[in-house]
Amino acid sequence: MVIFSGMKLLSLLALPLLSLSVAAVYPTRLVYQDPTGLFIENLAVRASGQLLITSPISPTLHSLDPTRTNASLAAVHTFPNCSGLMGIIEYQPDAFALVTATIDLTTRRAAAGSVTVWSIAFSPIFSIPLVRRVAVVSNSSILDGLSIVPGSPHLVLAADPGAGTVWQINMATGATHLAIQDPSMAPGAPAPALGINGLHMKDGFLYYSNSQATTFTRMPLGLSASGNMGRAGKTAAQLLSTVEPAGEDHQYDDFAFDKQGRAWVATHTGAVTLITQQGDGSFAAQMVAGSLVNASLFEEPSSAQFGRGSAKQEALLYVSTAAGQIIAVDTSAPNSK
Repeated sequence: MVIFSGMKLLSLLALPLLSLSVAAVYPTRLVYQDPTGLFIENLAVRASGQLLITSPISPTLHSLDPTRTNASLAAVHTFPNCSGLMGIIEYQPDAFALVTATIDLTTRRAAAGSVTVWSIAFSPIFSIPLVRRVAVVSNSSILDGLSIVPGSPHLVLAADPGAGTVWQINMATGATHLAIQDPSMAPGAPAPALGINGLHMKDGFLYYSNSQATTFTRMPLGLSASGNMGRAGKTAAQLLSTVEPAGEDHQYDDFAFDKQGRAWVATHTGAVTLITQQGDGSFAAQMVAGSLVNASLFEEPSSAQFGRGSAKQEALLYVSTAAGQIIAVDTSAPNSK
């Protein structure tokens, strides 16, 4: 989600941090501007390179071919009994987990009992995808960012930014489980603040952003004997980076990892931040596209995903915004200064 307020100071086991440096150095181009300014919340990328697009103000999942000139949105499926779509992620080849809900944009919460997880699977044989309702997560306030669990192809983790928790959904059985609740994920006050936002599992860690707290954090996770995800041992959450200065216009949102393990983070008001682990174990954060001062280049970034289908596409980071933009950031090489 991209509309946040407030600020919270966290007590975390922090790794050494480097200051955020500012340098808009990677070339960008506008791939798509929705004529209605459609609020785009999340992106997923099919193996074909097609983008799948969700919006919290539309019940329709759309697709976009980013390689076409003058590309336009195409309706894929309209979901029932909801006002909008939130997180989406590929959990098996060309099969995607997707969250729907009836969303109050003022309170930034979903109506009780409306948060639903679906599977939408594409096939080369059929012209329309197979859509299946998986679970209703009745105790969640709203679900946004999604992550797969490497090695567990049916498990998906979902961020609840209103409650500061992470839910586990079994896409095969529909079973739901409250996996994690931690102060580093909490939204804090004043309401209607939102905490944990984007999240992704990598190398045994859950990495996540907290938008209100303006933090980027990781926590070791593992499977219990019962097959549920949870904190591995008693290791505290590790603070990796903060946006400086913190505040409503300087916040981390969703993010994507590249093949080098670097995190490319959509950052409010209008930027992409690159977070990289250094040789000494510290993490450096550098603004690499857009500008927190001039937000017109990235008007409220909401999510980031790398392209697929070719080496050229895999180097492109697609960033969505609340103003209906899809922007391509060429991460293959920065501009010369």
